[in-house]
Order: sequence, then C-alpha cells, then structure tokens
Amino acid sequence: MFGLFSRTQEKAYVLEELALLLGAGVPVLPAIDAVASEIRDPNIRRALVDAGEKIGEGSTLSAALSATKFFPADVIALIRIGEETGHLPENLDAIARNQERMREFQGKITAAVAYPIVVLVFTVVVSLGTAWFMLPRLSVLFSSLHLELPLVTRILVALGNGLSNYGLVVVPLFLVSFALFLFFFFLSPRTNRWGQWLLLRTPVLGELLVMAEISRFGSMFAELLSAGLPVVEALGSLERASSIHSYRGLYHQLAFAVNQGYSVHRALSDYPNINALIPVSLQHLLSSGEASGQLPETLEKVSRVARQKAEITAQTLTATLEPMLLVFVWLGVLFVAVAVLLPLYGLIGGLNR
Repeated sequence: MFGLFSRTQEKAYVLEELALLLGAGVPVLPAIDAVASEIRDPNIRRALVDAGEKIGEGSTLSAALSATKFFPADVIALIRIGEETGHLPENLDAIARNQERMREFQGKITAAVAYPIVVLVFTVVVSLGTAWFMLPRLSVLFSSLHLELPLVTRILVALGNGLSNYGLVVVPLFLVSFALFLFFFFLSPRTNRWGQWLLLRTPVLGELLVMAEISRFGSMFAELLSAGLPVVEALGSLERASSIHSYRGLYHQLAFAVNQGYSVHRALSDYPNINALIPVSLQHLLSSGEASGQLPETLEKVSRVARQKAEITAQTLTATLEPMLLVFVWLGVLFVAVAVLLPLYGLIGGLNR
C-alpha cells in the first residue's frame, strides 16, 4: 500500500484515466503525461514517464506499456488490438471495467478468508509469547516444590526450560525458517510450483483457487476474443498472464493444439488430468458455446458461474476454519490449565494430610 491506493488500484486507475482522456480526443503522449502526474506510486509514475519517452520516440502505446512490465499480457494484447482497429478508448474502457469486476471479486474472497487467517496468526503469536515468557517462570516454580509432577506438567516444565535456555536462538530460527518456507514455496516465481501443487490439492482451499482461476480465464478469454484476437494468440496471452504453473501449462497446450487444427473442446478433453483444472460441467458448457459459435458469450457465463462458486467456497472455508481454530485454542488452554492445576491440587492434598 502506498498512500491511499494499492499498486493494483493505481494500475486500474491508469487504464481508466487513459480511456477517459483518449475518448475525449486527447493525444496519447499528453494523456500519458497527465496520468503520470497524478500517480502516487513512484515506480508506476517512473514507468509511465519512461513509456511517454518511448511514445515520443515513435513507439506505440502497447509497446511502451509492455516495456514497463507493469501490465499483464492480456491487457497489452487488448491495447494493441485497439490501436490496430481504431478502438483504443473502447478497449481501455473494457479493460478497466473487467479489472474493476475482478478486483471486487478478489475483495470478496479476501474478506471471506481474512478473519480466520488473522485469528490464526494472533493465536500463534499469543501462544509463542506465552510459552517464551511464562513457561520458564512456571518451570522454576514447579521445580522448587520438589513434588512428583504428572506427565503433562513435566512436558510443560521441559518446554519452559528449553525456551529459557535456547529461546533466543530457537524462536528467531523458527520464524526465519517459516518465512523462508513461505517465500520459496509460495512467493518465489522460480520455486512456487510445489507450493501451488500443494494448495491445489488441499480440500476446500484448492477448489477456491481453481474457481478463482477459471473465473479469470473465462473473463479474460472472452474479452480477448470479443476484441478480435485469434484463439491461439489469446491463449498465449493467458499463458503469459497467469501465475499458476498448472494453468500456464494448460493454456500453452491448448494454444498448440488449436494451432494444429483441433477445437478447444477436443484440446481440453485430450489434456491430462483436465478434470482437476476445469470441472466437467464447465467443459461441456465451453463445448456447447464453441459448437454454437458463441464462445465469448459462453466464456462470460463460465466466468460468472466460477465466480459464484468461488464466493460460496470462500464462505465454506471460513465456516470450516473457525471451529477448527477454536478447538486448537481450547486444547492449548486446556493443556496449560491441567499442567498448572494438577501439581497445585497435589500440594494442597499433601498439606491436608
């Protein structure tokens, strides 16, 4: 987040303002300069200034924006088609509307899963803090009683002693290891293939990711075809724009098969494990749309259906995680309570005798 806008919102703002200015008859170079002057993010502003310089040297808007690396391949393709057909403002406006729709969809998904994630992080932080600062003191207390401690209390004392002696090494090492795990398995483009493979096969969460990608696929594919882009080139743009390796492979193979003369439906049916990437019902819907010559309209319908299923799945994920988190917290509290109370009851019983 920079100022009041995220980078995604600022890029959407760039496209919306360009569509507005170009539609009003403002030349491309002054329009780029005007939009750049209003952008808060310094990286995007610098990229737009560089794009303006390239346009001033004779480059097209699509080529200049492509060189910035800030906009996905499908957006660049639609801008290029708009330049070639003379419908650049209309295409920019269509891109902005589509991105606004997808941003609203992503916002709903984020809102649905944010609460359990926040609760989980808070629980881990509180548990770690409690273990690090309180268990060593409890360990000293119980050791001074010289009692025969029950097993659960001995485990608590061992944890307390371990954190007292090695906490300054173990806790930072755990946090760094966890951060590296997240980076290499889920964030790094070079190594996140395995993390994506794991997430796609996780119950509920995997279905959510699949539906979100299909919704994006249907919406973008429909926009590209409606703008006049050939199927093979549209699939190539989808491949370059996708961040999920499994779907990038699918789009690549589809483009290759269609280029060889196969239909989209035939290319889908021949792809290995296609049912895990696109549900059978949606495959039949695509086949029907292709056979009737209404593939863009059908793709929009596929996107809408997948978006609705993703929203329902996100709500299911939240409803599933909340009781699991409560049970996890309850078990932790129960463990500490039993470990603390059992020796105290034993001490009181000994004094009564």
